[in-house]
Amino acid sequence: MAKLAFLGLAGTTIEWYDFFLFGSVRRSSSRRCSSPDFRICRAVRSFSTFAIGFLARPVGALVFGHLGDRVGRKSALAVALVLMAQRPR
Repeated sequence: MAKLAFLGLAGTTIEWYDFFLFGSVRRSSSRRCSSPDFRICRAVRSFSTFAIGFLARPVGALVFGHLGDRVGRKSALAVALVLMAQRPR
């Protein structure tokens, strides 16, 4: 039971950190806005980043739940963690 609690804590921590990084992107995205009203542009970028993240969660749950049933939960967790740690290019 302690192992399951630790794995749940690890997954939740990584997911929280992922959303923390989404919020941090708001400052760096201001340079890319060419709109006359930069505040609205930054807010829309920030909220759309969070929205994409929240909408991707159920899709990821379906995909990795199925993968976990077929291949194994440990392998599915490892793949999910590696994919979340990838830096977009």
